[in-house]
Amino acid sequence: MIRDLELYNQTDQQLHVLSQLLAKLSRSFVHELEDDSHTNLYFDYLGRRILGRWIATNRGNFLPSLNLKHFRFEFLNNNQSVIFSVPIVGHTITQIEEIIAAEISKFQLDALAFQKALHYKIPEYAFHHHSFSELSQDALKLWQHYRQLANSSCQLLLGHFQVEGSARIWPHHFDTGIYYELEHLGIGFGLAMKDSLVQQSYFYISAYPKASVINYDQHPANDVWQWIISDHWKGVVLSLEAIHGKSKSDQISIINSYLISAHNWYLKQHTNE
Repeated sequence: MIRDLELYNQTDQQLHVLSQLLAKLSRSFVHELEDDSHTNLYFDYLGRRILGRWIATNRGNFLPSLNLKHFRFEFLNNNQSVIFSVPIVGHTITQIEEIIAAEISKFQLDALAFQKALHYKIPEYAFHHHSFSELSQDALKLWQHYRQLANSSCQLLLGHFQVEGSARIWPHHFDTGIYYELEHLGIGFGLAMKDSLVQQSYFYISAYPKASVINYDQHPANDVWQWIISDHWKGVVLSLEAIHGKSKSDQISIINSYLISAHNWYLKQHTNE
């Protein structure tokens, strides 16, 4: 089981690196928004792909995507037909970027603007300068499973609280997440990569009061999820280790209990400063 999650994390890292090219395309050719949400992505479970944003060109609109089934970048028109594709296997990330730059220049898009560095940095993983190989199909299926669980959990919360929003992948930290505001509280929820906070990919919930503080002294203990209270971050996490290997229905049941329990506690715990 642990080996499965190690392969999942390796897949997470490879897709994190590749998705930066989708973020660069949006950064360069999509109307800029103050919160950088114009650069975020969507995992399309139906199409088995990670989608960027629509880009207008002199030859019509196209939608950049990272096709996970065929492991290549595809640029789609309004009919979902592939205008052109860029192979991944056998190329480094720099080579892939150069191929995309050459292709988009045919649409009168500024290749140099696309190739500029992003305003943030991601970790330089061990494989960063190596050519990509085919992904493990088992690991890829696992990645799609957990990211779709994250998508559906986001939608459950948005529906539960009747607030607007959509599940998006934020390319910097590569978490699938949402942020929504209630009357007195902002809440962030998502599925994050393995990082220095938790040594396995994990669901997270954190709250941000608008005019109060949260008293964490009496946060509830639980055997399945964990509260992290530090100067850097405060919230409650559910590691994939806690649900991996269980049936899908059991995984959903645990995630739903985690969502309800954490939100109910947060909604009751804000106190006036």
